[in-house]
Amino acid sequence: QALLPQYVNVQSVVNGNVVQFGAQTPPTAVAAAATEGNDVTPTAITVSAKTATLQQWQINASVSHLAMRGGSSIEAIVAGTLSGALAGAVDTQCADLFASFSQGVGSTGTALSLADMIEARKILQASGYYSAYKPVAVLHPQQWLQLWNDLAALGGVSSQDPNLVNGVMGQLVGADIVVSRWVGDDATDYSGGMFFREHAIGFGYNVGESGNIINVEGPYPDPDRGGKLIEGYSLFKVIEVNDTAGVELLSGMTAE
Repeated sequence: QALLPQYVNVQSVVNGNVVQFGAQTPPTAVAAAATEGNDVTPTAITVSAKTATLQQWQINASVSHLAMRGGSSIEAIVAGTLSGALAGAVDTQCADLFASFSQGVGSTGTALSLADMIEARKILQASGYYSAYKPVAVLHPQQWLQLWNDLAALGGVSSQDPNLVNGVMGQLVGADIVVSRWVGDDATDYSGGMFFREHAIGFGYNVGESGNIINVEGPYPDPDRGGKLIEGYSLFKVIEVNDTAGVELLSGMTAE
């Protein structure tokens, strides 16, 4: 199962391959005299449509008759492998958008710090977007290590900290922390992100005949190879909806 679509704006379509998301600029509230019968001028909010044209993702695997006689549930194992590959494609598309946010904290060659997280949270609060949920911070596993090292240096973490013992990512600076290995890694830097889940990123998908985002079918006879063919497919697209509703969290690989 893909991880990141749980934390973004999700729209599904039963037929067709185009999904729309509403993008808006937050308005500013103004004060007026508390006068009886005072006319109120309506505030205009411009909502534009951001369109996502879905892409088809497909992966097939051929399993030989010899492998299928191996005594294990090879069909289920292969099906799980194909599902994992498609889930990785979904999460990669989400995570690749973090670097496109025009707002960012941290820098190349330096470790992610608590100060960076606080600054990112401050930027989001100043953006004017309202969210019914906490912001989400998605980090590369090594960024999570960098952050914990910084917290430990500040005296805020011990080896028996419940988050470490239980493997729970938890929350920090008012944001839910999610760790994903699909976060950008260009052999020099990591590019995580903190964002408002309803506003920053849109995930559109076609549910398909099974009603699932990720579908695996088979096995079918594979006449070309003499075994069985298992097919995985998904129809989806991830786009940036509101640029200022997200902040890139940049840090260096050499700074663990």
